[in-house]
Parts: sequence; C-alpha cells; structure tokens
Amino acid sequence: MRNSAKIRDLKGQKFGKLTPIRIVGHKPVRWECKCDCGNLHIASASNITTGQVNSCGCTHKIGNPTHSQCYTRVYRIYAKLKRRCYVEDDIAYPRYGGRGIVMCDEWKNSFEAFSKWAYENGYDDSLSLDRIDNNGIYSPENCRWANDYQQANNKRNNKIYTYKGKTQTLPIWCRELNLPYSTIWYRLSIGWTFEDAVSVPVNYRRIKNA
Repeated sequence: MRNSAKIRDLKGQKFGKLTPIRIVGHKPVRWECKCDCGNLHIASASNITTGQVNSCGCTHKIGNPTHSQCYTRVYRIYAKLKRRCYVEDDIAYPRYGGRGIVMCDEWKNSFEAFSKWAYENGYDDSLSLDRIDNNGIYSPENCRWANDYQQANNKRNNKIYTYKGKTQTLPIWCRELNLPYSTIWYRLSIGWTFEDAVSVPVNYRRIKNA
C-alpha cells in the first residue's frame, strides 16, 4: 500500500493526445491510454509525463495525417503496424521491431501507399493483415489479407504433423478432418499421440478427466 500511495494518479488527465485510463503494469508504472484518434496505447508513466510519448503513434511516429482516413480500420491497422515495428515501449515491439520486423520504405513513409495497396489487394473488414513469411518484413510482396483460419495456419510457432503419409499443420488437419481445433490442440498438449488425438471420437468428459 505504501508503494501504491507514491504512484502519481494520471487517470483522466490529458498529455498531448493521450488520456491515461488505468495502470496495467509496475516497475516501471505503465498506463493504458486512450488516444484522440480512438486507439488504445500503453506507455510508461515517465514517458507520458515528460512528453516523450504524446500519442499512440498516429502523430509522433507517423506524422499528423492530412488524409480523410484517419478514423478508418485501414488506418488503425497501419498505425498498429508502425507502432509494433518502431515504438520500443509498445507491448508488441519485442516480437516485431525487436527482432528486425520492419515496414518497407514505401509503406513506412506513406499511409496512402499502404491504403492503395490494401484496397487493390482484397481488403475486407472481416480479414486481417498477414505476413506470408513470418520472418519477413511488412511489404506488398510479403503481405496478404487473410481470414482467421489462414492466420492460424501461418503462425511462426506452428507444428507440422504427419498422418497417413501426409504432412501438414494442425489447422489444416482439423479443417480437413472436420475436427474442433481447440479439442485436438488440448489432447496434444496433455500428451496424446497425433493419431489418437484425431482418430478417437471427441469425448469432452474423457478430455476433462485426462
């Protein structure tokens, strides 16, 4: 309680375009903030109060947008990409910019270029941006708009399973065999062989007691 009493309460105050909402971490103290553009952003209290971070990235790292799309989903996706690639205090930075995943110069320097590519290459509100090569950068050649199934099948940590002479990822197996992904994943996680996991009829009571 003593330590919490020393924490400066930033909730509801305005710092640039950011308004702190709640504390989400300590050592250092980190606040979840609402940006004027509508995005949520997490930053350390010291960076907020000193002005080192004054937006979610929509102005500080991207520049003040002069286009009419700053409140669209495409722009929110673009801003999120740029934060995870270049803003070191972004929660996703270690998995992207921290391991060398950046944006091509064309996209980094122009939202309009990214937007043009998005709408000419299958953008839909039901789809998400997916990198074809998970170790590659964000660029027109390495990105696509994908559904949840395609995204799950393209995860960097996906395992490959061989069954009846065919080798493919778990999402593909589940779709091909019409099996619930969560059930098969759970069976594998508790030690079932792949053959048993996909051939034994789904029995939730058995899974619970396994």
